[in-house]
Order: sequence, then C-alpha cells, then structure tokens
Amino acid sequence: MKNILLLLLALSFLAACKKDDPSLTGTASEPGFSFQVTRFPGGDTLPFQSRVVFKNTSTDAFAYSWNFGDATNSVEANPTKVYSEAKVYEVTLTSVGKAGNKTLLQRVSIEGSCDYAPFSAVTGCATRSWQLSPVSDAISILSADGATTLYSGSPATCQGDDVYTFFSNGSFNYNSKGQTFVANEGPSPYSCQAPVQNAKRFYMIKNPAGNARIVLDGASVGRNPFFGTTDIVVGNSYEVLSADEASMQIQGVLENGQLLRLKFINGFDINTLKLFLTGGSRRTWRLDSTAGANTVTAGLEANPSQYFAGGPLAACQPDDWYTFTQNDSLYVNCNGSTLIPAEGFTCGADKSFNSRYTFGNVVGSVVGLAQISLAANNPNQWIGIYDRAPENVYRIMSINNDRMLLRSGNGSATIHEIKLVRK
Repeated sequence: MKNILLLLLALSFLAACKKDDPSLTGTASEPGFSFQVTRFPGGDTLPFQSRVVFKNTSTDAFAYSWNFGDATNSVEANPTKVYSEAKVYEVTLTSVGKAGNKTLLQRVSIEGSCDYAPFSAVTGCATRSWQLSPVSDAISILSADGATTLYSGSPATCQGDDVYTFFSNGSFNYNSKGQTFVANEGPSPYSCQAPVQNAKRFYMIKNPAGNARIVLDGASVGRNPFFGTTDIVVGNSYEVLSADEASMQIQGVLENGQLLRLKFINGFDINTLKLFLTGGSRRTWRLDSTAGANTVTAGLEANPSQYFAGGPLAACQPDDWYTFTQNDSLYVNCNGSTLIPAEGFTCGADKSFNSRYTFGNVVGSVVGLAQISLAANNPNQWIGIYDRAPENVYRIMSINNDRMLLRSGNGSATIHEIKLVRK
C-alpha cells in the first residue's frame, strides 16, 4: 500500500509539473541504474529463476517509477525483481526531481532453463510426456562397467502405458493408468499391482563435462520415487544419455552397482504417428540393409529373436519398397523378385501388390504405438517378409522421420520384428 501511495503521489506531481514553471528550482534529475543477475537455486540446477538486483544511481531525484518490462512495476529506490521466463526485457526507470522527470531504458537479458538443450528436450519448454518404448531392449540391466548386458526386455503391459510428465516449472506427474509394475517389493514382486506413489517434483543438474542428470524429489513420497521402473536407483538420479523431442535414453545406478538403462518415447497421438508413417502425403520405406542390422528376426512376444536372431538380407530384399499414403493405400514394389520362406528362403516370383490398410490404436493387451492392419488371412498382402502372421497386423514399436520398427502379429503366436528405413 505504501508503494502504491508513493507512486500515485509521484504521478500526481508529474501531471502538475512543467519544466518551465518558475516555481520549480534545482537541477534536473538524471536517472541511472545498474543491475546484477543471479540464478537460484543455482546455475547448475534447473529449473531456475533469475533474481535481478537493481542499483539506483539517479541524481537529484526524490521519487522513482520502475517498469520491469513484464507488466510489473515498483516505486522502490533499489528494487529486486524475479524473472521466470527467458527473454530480453526492456526495463525503464523514471526519476522525479524538482526540475522535472526523465526516463532511462536499459535491456536486461534473462537466460532460461530451456536454453539448456537437455532440459528443453525433457520438458518441451512447457510440458512433455514420456512412456517406456515398446522395443525389445527398452529396459536393460548392465554390469557396473556397462560392458555386459545382464538383462534386456520390453515393458510389461501395465508398465508400457505408464505416463511420466515433466513440466518446465519443475513439476513431475506420474499416471499409472490403473496399475504399476512393481519390481523387488510387494506381495508379488515383478507383477502388476495397485498404483504406487511417485515424486511430485524433479530437477536437472547441468554437467559441463558430461551428461545432465534428472533427479526426482522424494521428499513428499513415502517410498523411493521412480522413472520407468520401480527399481531403487541411487540418489533417485538418472543420467540423460540422449534426449530429443521424440525419444530419450537414461541410465541409473542400482543399489548393487549395476546399471539400469531405459528407453522412452514421447507420447505421440495417433495422428502424429501416421504423419511419420506417410510423411503427410506418401512415404516409401525399405528394409534396413546396414551390415549387422539383423533386420528381420523371428520369435515370440516375450523374446522376438528366440527362433531367428537375424542376419544379412537376401539379394532380392533390399529393393523391396513399401509406400504408405495418407489416404490409407499401400503400394509394395518388389522390383522383380521376392524372398519366399516356404521355398527354402530363396528369391522367387515377384509378389508386388497394392492394397488398402487400416491404421489405428493397438488392439488387445500387447504393446505398440499404433497398428497397421492388412486383409486377414490373405497370403498376398504382407510387409517386410512374405511369411507373415495370419491375422496380418503390424504394430509400430518405434518410428521417426527416418526409421521404423514393426512387430508382426497380435502376440499370440510367432511374431517377426522388422526394421525399415526411409527410402
């Protein structure tokens, strides 16, 4: 209230004063100020706010009016201002003296948490949601030196639908979608159980010499907070191995010294996934012919490479092209020859075809981002390999502008995992 009254008095004085009024005497006021920007809780811990301390160096003034460039004001001589948003602010100081008033403008540049690329990727500079990737190595346990993989698998059904949301203000939200897959605890370890509590806040530690770390704040949680799995991670701290707007890989140290490595995807909606598939109009894919890619594997839902761990492509496979259009047409061009498993995995007659496809959410309790469905029990419609599951469905396990991983079948029998790249 005191500041408001002072401001009103100053403004009233300004309205009544004229510089040529003979009753006014004295030297004209000259506004001046300097400022110092500091971050809290600290420059290496995000999200942070910026505290700006203004030092008034005006002369011959008895009142002051500050505009901080964000629709806030002050009439203090030496105010302190807290900024949360990164931008350049035009700060003005109007000093009021006996011979009138003058205004000085200076630009104050505020750095934000989102100027740090990992924080921007994790939070989207507003809010971003993550789910465990449905790929077969989404969850891995490695030796302490990271040299040996001790376990690798895809998330359980009640684990794959969990959503972890990061907000740029430091808030953290966990949505279990009804159940939590609990690891080493509870009446039935490693099973889907009632939802458990999780952290409400997080912070990120910058590391100029290495990777950033996400730390979950467990202060208000009656258990260890978690990200991806409920395994206890030392310090609730996860190293960000990689992160962009579509995917993230993190790593934590377990109590026994082993490493927990997790792969996440951004929670895309079904329309966004189709844009990746079709490019918004039409997009052509081919099998990944990179040496050692193990492009096509065969196995069961729990172990997609149990029967066949992959190998080099046959000579007639690299030029098979699969074109998906936004209006649900599929064009398969085998360019003269097709690999026929039933004929001893030899290159046989060309099995090119055109058909319609259906695109939508995954049906059933199996994992996947979306599902491509062709005509069931039609041996002349297929993707990736001519020997396909009779239900003729293909689940998208991961996708971006350049790469796609499909898993054939509904998970009840033999499945194939198929790696494709953009042509």
